[in-house]
Amino acid sequence: MPKKAQVTAFIIVGVVLLIIIALVLSFRFGLFEKKIVEEEVEIHISEEFKPFAENIKKCIEEFAFNTVMNFGYTGFCFDCQKSKIEFNWINVTLYTTNEIGTIEDWQAQISDHIKNNLQKQCVVNTSASGIKVSYGTPDVKTKIEPTRVFVEIDWPISFEKGDVKEEINKFTINVHTRLGELNSILPNLISEILKDPVCVSCIGEYASKNDLIVQSASQNKHKIYIILAKSRTEGEQPYYVYVGK
Repeated sequence: MPKKAQVTAFIIVGVVLLIIIALVLSFRFGLFEKKIVEEEVEIHISEEFKPFAENIKKCIEEFAFNTVMNFGYTGFCFDCQKSKIEFNWINVTLYTTNEIGTIEDWQAQISDHIKNNLQKQCVVNTSASGIKVSYGTPDVKTKIEPTRVFVEIDWPISFEKGDVKEEINKFTINVHTRLGELNSILPNLISEILKDPVCVSCIGEYASKNDLIVQSASQNKHKIYIILAKSRTEGEQPYYVYVGK
């Protein structure tokens, strides 16, 4: 390849990687707008308890949203036994087969992650008000549809002051995302990437048809492919899938 062409190719690859890194860091540090479409669940509780109850409700919604987005952002795997690599300062899943997990597996992982971490994230300090808050054990159900994820949380939380004791427990969150759709289209694309030799035109055609972008990069002398799933609704975050041979 002529030297001028090589320089041009390196510049193009560098620009693409910079764009991907910018998108990664933007989501990582919260520069994208978060979009949560909530079910209309009003909190019925005394005015004295309401500010604390509203703070807990907001925390639960944000934590559920972040859990869904981080699940896709790190490669559809929280605690499963798959290869991990550090890419752009983030620990992500590296796929060497097209086995990304079933919808049921994804739903269970999201539910378990929320359930196991909710009490670490959404506890309010009411000591100055004289209000005692007691937290029960949360139960979480997740339903993944093609273009949205519905999370239902049953978490008994009681507020007590003097002779007055009241409770809240139901929280529902809708997140607009392509998670369900990606579960059905990604295995075929990953299979194409893992073929030897790679059919570049096949990958490009399939990716374009499904609003995906595929780029290659080097990590610790190994070649990996990055699949960027573009957003289709306002406020939706991009997802990243990392594939290596």
